[in-house]
Amino acid sequence: MGIERLMKIVTPPEPLGVMVSSARWAEAEKEVGSTFPADYREFVNRYGAGAFYNFMEISSPFSPRSNLMAIHNKWSHYFHDQVVFPVYPEAGGILRVGGDENGNLLFWVTRGEPDKWPIVYFTPDFQDHELYVSNITDFLSDWLSGVIEPLCLCNVKDLQRDVPVFTSIT
Repeated sequence: MGIERLMKIVTPPEPLGVMVSSARWAEAEKEVGSTFPADYREFVNRYGAGAFYNFMEISSPFSPRSNLMAIHNKWSHYFHDQVVFPVYPEAGGILRVGGDENGNLLFWVTRGEPDKWPIVYFTPDFQDHELYVSNITDFLSDWLSGVIEPLCLCNVKDLQRDVPVFTSIT
């Protein structure tokens, strides 16, 4: 499962991602205050930051335009509008990993071991959300292959093509 399945659904861009060194990952994890899930590290190494269908964006700690922590820190005061989860860096808090062009937000729920962080997808007003007990690459694979149809993504059928596409954000 994981990254291998996603790569069968959506070909990574050429050249592959940014192939981040262990030292750069260690620096990023020090800044965040936690290790990242292994599947996310593989995703960033293969794809980098970017968007599926130019719609669903996944951030990276190494992207100047879609920097994971810069975006999270900039908007974290807004994330307190939801009352379901604390906001990272609070224990078990939500940490933004991506979002879509409609303003829906994709988070990890940072409880337990990073490789077991579930995914939560919120509407922009935080009135609705869906929790997925899944890692980020399985969530993306399930969405792109039609296994799941998240409420927040139910209106994007027009964007989808026969072959999913990923566009890098540099």
